[in-house]
Parts: sequence; C-alpha cells; structure tokens
Amino acid sequence: ADLILRKGTDRQVDSYSAFRENFGPQGDRPATGLAGWLHERGIAEVHVCGLARDYCVLWSAQDAAISGFRVRFLWELTRPVSADNDETTRIALVEAGIEIEK
Repeated sequence: ADLILRKGTDRQVDSYSAFRENFGPQGDRPATGLAGWLHERGIAEVHVCGLARDYCVLWSAQDAAISGFRVRFLWELTRPVSADNDETTRIALVEAGIEIEK
C-alpha cells in the first residue's frame, strides 16, 4: 500500500471523514493527512462511495471539497444509515458544490 490512513484513533470521538477527525475536546478537527498526500501527488479530483452515505461518505466528500478537490459522489455505490436522510444529504452535497453521479 502507498498510504495507510489512520482515522478514528480517539475512543472518545466518532470520526466520519477520511480527511479530518470529528470535533475534538478543543473544538478542532485535526487533519488525517489525506488531503496533503493527494495534493502532493497532483490529484485534483476524488470520487467517493461506500458506507454510510449520510455520515462517513458525506463528511469525506464535504471535507474533500473544502480541501480544494473536485468531488464526485457516486450515489448508487453508497448506502445510508437511514434513507430518511437522503434529501438532507442531497441538499448538503449541492450546497457544497459536489457533483452527484448516479
């Protein structure tokens, strides 16, 4: 493997995004190093998929966009914790300028 990414190493904090940890005790969201690693390699676009659509994949997509990547969210290759969250997830993606690919 070229990269082993460790996330969710603090037992007191859930971590959804591949790019940043969730809020820590000081209110910060420490970077995992993924954005820097991708930027160093000239990667400009990321495609996201997996579980769970409305948490981990959504947060990773949003953080990727904030980090300057063009993001494609592969909707059909994700599944939510709850389908009741699908509309909210779509709105959040559109507001972040993330392309939803079906």
